[in-house]
This record gives sequence, structure tokens and C-alpha cells, in this order.
Amino acid sequence: IQCFHFDVPRVNESCCDDTTAEEECLVDAGRLRQLAGQVLEAAGFRHEDAELVAEVLVEADLRGVDSHGVT
Repeated sequence: IQCFHFDVPRVNESCCDDTTAEEECLVDAGRLRQLAGQVLEAAGFRHEDAELVAEVLVEADLRGVDSHGVT
């Protein structure tokens, strides 16, 4: 398994450090969409497909459907 660390601007800066692994972390939806697309492209998706899948995943998160989102 390959792990990546991305510098994602967060809405609540107190989250996502080593001491708060279980804390909810709010991330800008546009930046998350971009990041998800980049990850999917790195995994081998075509650019257009990566953008579409990233859009669907982020929209699911925004609607509160965590089981079908990025999270």
C-alpha cells in the first residue's frame, strides 16, 4: 500500500494533526475535488474520468452520504 500526504487547506485548522486522528476535518470542496481527481489520475484514470468521479464523490460527501463519498 502506498500512502500519500497532501497539503490540503482546511476550514478548521486545528484538525488533522497527529493528535486528532479521529476528529472531523473540514476541507474546501473545490480543493477536495481537485485532489481526488489528481489521486484518481495517479491511479490510472483518464483525466476526464478522474474529474467526473471526483465530482460525484465530493457531491456525495456534501449531501452527507459518506459511504459513497471521498471519506
